[in-house]
Amino acid sequence: MLRSRFDSDERWRCCRYWQRSLSNKWNARQFAERHGLRVPELYWHGRNLSRLDFGTLPERFVIRPVFGHSRKGVLVLCDGVDLLSDAKMSRRDVLRASAGGAKRLLMGPVLVEEFVGETHPDARLPLEFKLHMFNERVGAVSRTERSSANGQTRVRFYSASWEPLPEISRRLPQADPVPAPSCLPELLRAGKRLGQAYGTYVRVDFLVKGDMTVFGEFATTPGGGWTAFAEEYFGRLWQETFPEAL
Repeated sequence: MLRSRFDSDERWRCCRYWQRSLSNKWNARQFAERHGLRVPELYWHGRNLSRLDFGTLPERFVIRPVFGHSRKGVLVLCDGVDLLSDAKMSRRDVLRASAGGAKRLLMGPVLVEEFVGETHPDARLPLEFKLHMFNERVGAVSRTERSSANGQTRVRFYSASWEPLPEISRRLPQADPVPAPSCLPELLRAGKRLGQAYGTYVRVDFLVKGDMTVFGEFATTPGGGWTAFAEEYFGRLWQETFPEAL
C-alpha cells in the first residue's frame, strides 16, 4: 500500500511489521521526506513508461523500479549514455532496449528521478555511503566507489568516527582508506534520525554530491558475503541493541 509523508504515525505504523512497506522505494522516499531528509527530485512515477513524455526530462536522469535490489532494472542516463553499462541509449531506446534491464522496467512501477552527480561533462556515478543502523546506533559506514560495468567498484567500511574497520564484506574489493568526507556529520545525523524512526536494524543508503547528502533507499537484508569479523561484530551490536528480540 502506498504511503504519503503527510500520513499519520498510526497509518505508517499500521501493524507489527510495518517496516516492510519501506521496501517500496516510493514509500521510502515519503518516509525520508517525512523526517526532514533530502531526496532526489521526482520527475515521474508510474507503471507504463510509454506514457512518459521523455521530452520533459533533463539530459540526465535515473529510472529505477519501485521494487528491486542490486541495481537490477536501473538506468542512469546521462547525455545519451547509461553509466551503469557504458552503452549509448537515447530516451526512446529505453522502451526498445533488450539490454541493461530495460525490459524489467515495463513489468512494474518505476521512479524517474534526478541524477545526483556532478554537472560537468565527464559525468560519473556519485559516491554512495551506506549506514548500518541498529536503531539510532551507527554500526558501520561503507563508502562505495561505484563505477560502470566496465570498471571496478570498491568499498571500504568505517566506524562512526571514521576509523577503518577490518574487512566486512568479501563481495567487493576493499578500497584504500580515505579521509572522512566533509558531509560525515550530516550523514550520521540523517542515519540516526531514520534509524531511530525505523526502530530495528536497517541499512540506510545515501548518495553524495559535493557536500550534499541525498537519501537513496533502505535495505533490510543486505547481502554482502560477510566475513567472520562482520558476523561477530554485527551480531554483538544486535544483541546489545535489541536484547528483547533474542
